[in-house]
Amino acid sequence: MSEDLFNKSNVVTSNFFKATKVGDECKGVFVKKTVQFNQLKNGNQTLYFLLQDDGTEIVVAGKYGDPAVLAGLEAIPLGTEVGVRYDSDKESKVKGHQPMKVINVYRGEAKPEVLRKYINPMEEVQDDGLPPM
Repeated sequence: MSEDLFNKSNVVTSNFFKATKVGDECKGVFVKKTVQFNQLKNGNQTLYFLLQDDGTEIVVAGKYGDPAVLAGLEAIPLGTEVGVRYDSDKESKVKGHQPMKVINVYRGEAKPEVLRKYINPMEEVQDDGLPPM
């Protein structure tokens, strides 16, 4: 085992997408959706998992049951390439409130072979994305 395992460069960080400034984005193949309880917000949140080209997952979170938050992901089937980008701010209609972040979802092409390999990594996949017969 490596003696320098506890080096700061080896710290595993969270892979949650955080939209902090206009232009922040992430993309990957939509492979999983879960709902879990968020203790900080005292309510459920929906987690959307995107598998990136390098094999790492990035998680996009939205408030459960809130159609204004990432509604576009609800309409996209698993196995589809997806991009999420913080495109702009929209002025609040309520004086003194922060502007609303406009986060758009971009739908790419279907990638069923990526989803199959994610679900069953030991299964051999052919060029057409179907398991061998």
